[in-house]
Amino acid sequence: MPEKIRKPVIFQAFANDRDDTVHYLRNLPEEARQIREPFQRARRDGLCELVELANATAEDIFRVFQDPEYRDRIALFHYGGHRQRRPHSEIVECATSRTG
Repeated sequence: MPEKIRKPVIFQAFANDRDDTVHYLRNLPEEARQIREPFQRARRDGLCELVELANATAEDIFRVFQDPEYRDRIALFHYGGHRQRRPHSEIVECATSRTG
């Protein structure tokens, strides 16, 4: 039996600051929808897999990158939202600047 072809993965992560009305990005859900739609068409056409995280933390993002199911297959990473104001917040900012 032939080996299963592993499709490229498009990984999107979004995070918003719900506790801070000043920094809350009210257009983020619309941005996510607009970005998601063309990628969903590509997924339906069998061109890729799509992974999306809402309310993502740095740990969530790194978990996807390290997951054996997705490792070495993430072709595109998009991050929308605020970087976290906690330890490791600079990691999210750094990761997005290198891959996004």
